[in-house]
Amino acid sequence: MNIFRPGNLHIKAFFDQEDLKHIRKDKEVIIEFPDKSKGLGMISKMYFATLPQPAEFQKKYEPTHRSIVVDITPLELPEHTNMELYKMGVRLLI
Repeated sequence: MNIFRPGNLHIKAFFDQEDLKHIRKDKEVIIEFPDKSKGLGMISKMYFATLPQPAEFQKKYEPTHRSIVVDITPLELPEHTNMELYKMGVRLLI
């Protein structure tokens, strides 16, 4: 997750191609943070082309893994007073 502008937050999520049947625009998802707190979000945009996963998620000696990319708009988030949010990995439950 990258925070580009506080107040206009979105999460760029990467799904396996096999998950296409489970994702659609306007579907609600649960966002789970590393501290196990949860929030609610909605898929606001789906990209038609698959993209390589970011380098930090690729395994070094395996073929490039291509994923379906979506933007998720948080609807409600827990209070994170002492948590660093820049480039945080979150888990999405669909």
